[in-house]
Amino acid sequence: MSNSNLMHLKKLRSRIIYNKAISRGKIKAFSEDIYDSLRQMIYVTLPAIIYIKFERPLTPPGNCMDRAYIISAAIKDSNVVCGKLSDIGIHYWVEKGETCYDPTSLYEYDKDVYYSLYGVKDVFTITSEELAGTEFIKYCHKKNVDDISGDPNFLRDLEAILPIVWYVAYTSRNVEYQEEIKNYLSRVGYLEKKNKIIL
Repeated sequence: MSNSNLMHLKKLRSRIIYNKAISRGKIKAFSEDIYDSLRQMIYVTLPAIIYIKFERPLTPPGNCMDRAYIISAAIKDSNVVCGKLSDIGIHYWVEKGETCYDPTSLYEYDKDVYYSLYGVKDVFTITSEELAGTEFIKYCHKKNVDDISGDPNFLRDLEAILPIVWYVAYTSRNVEYQEEIKNYLSRVGYLEKKNKIIL
């Protein structure tokens, strides 16, 4: 059998596994509970949901580690896992029990499906305790949305990045993204404080 025929059979097998898993509910989109947790976490000056869900098309390959760290911080008692995926190479994702959360596709997979579908091997785990001690996660947890509304330094930083975020949200015509930004600005009291920030 030629290499091209073998590749074709491999892709066909993956498609069959994927379609069966979707129809049986073994692959599904992230739950709203995860997105609600990400709304509370600040990443730089924005809620983590914006980085994870809406800026995904702008995120270059190779950021799966940062994204997995953030998603793990939003899912209690989860671990970050690193392994080699047959068609991708080294990749990071999140596991809790028998569920894998992929930071790139934003899908939850039954663990057996994820490992079979992507040919996972050479796996190592970073526990939630180890993760909590990393500077990256300490940085993400330094502030949450409810703690920053009165911080003038934070609001000045937000003022600096906001034009870029608005531009991306409006040129992409993503109404959900636009609403997410408006709700966030309202929650932190940005619109009421804007004149004081600029002056």
